[in-house]
Amino acid sequence: MESDMAVEMLSDLKSKGFHVKKIIMDNDTTTISRARASFDESLEKFSDFNHTKKNVTNKLYSLRKEKKYNNLGPKAINHLTKCFAYAVKGSEDAASMKKSFGGHSSTCFW
Repeated sequence: MESDMAVEMLSDLKSKGFHVKKIIMDNDTTTISRARASFDESLEKFSDFNHTKKNVTNKLYSLRKEKKYNNLGPKAINHLTKCFAYAVKGSEDAASMKKSFGGHSSTCFW
């Protein structure tokens, strides 16, 4: 249903003379594959920040649950999630974000 609505909205925009090159959405692969097949194969997808942050947090909690990392408690996970958010929000592009993760800041210590 979500993918049908996305294709319908993209088609509606196209009929009104808009050319959509990029969309920001959750990490639903069905929607983007249907949109590319029905609308435009060159359509670029960017992940919504809130969904990406939630996925990172969930992955950290699953690592904790698997007992792979004993020091990965709720406080550490919250801190890492906060650092991740600062790095992403404070970066202009992928290169500067990579630098943010490799360096130190006053808020997050690696």
